[in-house]
Amino acid sequence: MKKLNNYSWIAILGSVLLISALLRFIPRDPGNMATVLINGQVYMEIPLDTNASYPIVTGYGSNTLTVRDGMIAVTEADCPGHDCVQMGYRSEGEPIVCLPHNLVITFDGGSQVDSISG
Repeated sequence: MKKLNNYSWIAILGSVLLISALLRFIPRDPGNMATVLINGQVYMEIPLDTNASYPIVTGYGSNTLTVRDGMIAVTEADCPGHDCVQMGYRSEGEPIVCLPHNLVITFDGGSQVDSISG
């Protein structure tokens, strides 16, 4: 059996690092789950593969979440302004937020890059 020299080890290590770096930039499928947080705590996880509505009633107020065609939206809310309803349907990317109700919907899987990390 032949012993590897230093250049072979450098080539192997370089190849592994290059492949690892390239895999980071391959687009991934959007997540198939949404996580609902109330006041920063997990309230429920919702699969995005089945069309359904989910009423959320807490001490902060009420929202209705609707899953349709693999995406989720806040379709009804009793908060002022209804900014969360205007965010529309999403399945990845930035979370859906209802500040008056301390509600945040995040997405599992998919690529989520925010403005701070780039």
